[in-house]
Amino acid sequence: MASQDIENGPPSVRRRRGGRKPTISREQILATAEKFAPEDLSIPALASSLGVTHAGIYHYFSSRAELVSELVGRASRRLDVPPRDACSWEEWVVEAAFVLRGHFIDYANTLDVLSIGASLMFAPLSEALLAVLLDAGFTINQAADAGQLIGSCAIGGAISARRGRLGKADLTAVADDLRVPHDSPLRALAADVAEDDLDEAFRRCVTTVIEGLKTRLAPGRAAR
Repeated sequence: MASQDIENGPPSVRRRRGGRKPTISREQILATAEKFAPEDLSIPALASSLGVTHAGIYHYFSSRAELVSELVGRASRRLDVPPRDACSWEEWVVEAAFVLRGHFIDYANTLDVLSIGASLMFAPLSEALLAVLLDAGFTINQAADAGQLIGSCAIGGAISARRGRLGKADLTAVADDLRVPHDSPLRALAADVAEDDLDEAFRRCVTTVIEGLKTRLAPGRAAR
């Protein structure tokens, strides 16, 4: 009936009495939106791709931010959980961090980090991370803190990956513009960064966090 709510539509976008039934569904919108690169996704572009008016999209999503939030939530729930197999908890956490980095590479530039973090909190990967850390001997609070640190590493790693590796000439030019002294250790760091492998640099970052976490384990409780 015309007065009924559209199936699966949230209260904020329910069809008004007498309104015309949309020619697309919420699921069609989300499935098409997932095919866009994050930086290319817009309501006009999405509407054009689906062959509908902007109003057809806004019927289900009040804004681009709401649409992206739903996309991030869907992607978070589908994150691959690395198998435990016979690997150590340290090795597993590194693999989980790479999965998170991949997620942030795809979505970190389209939504603020806090909102992404909220969707990840209830993802299967987060549950698995907590379980692995608890099994290793950490308390629930320590495991939660560790999750925050790993997430921060993943965000930073995603930013570096999206930006790409800067060449030595580029970094030297930046240092010159900022008037960094030629004997500053920052100059040496810039040269090293220019030649570093992004994946290896990310692995070192996560490994450093893990080594710090291991110092928090209770005496006599060896990590498994």
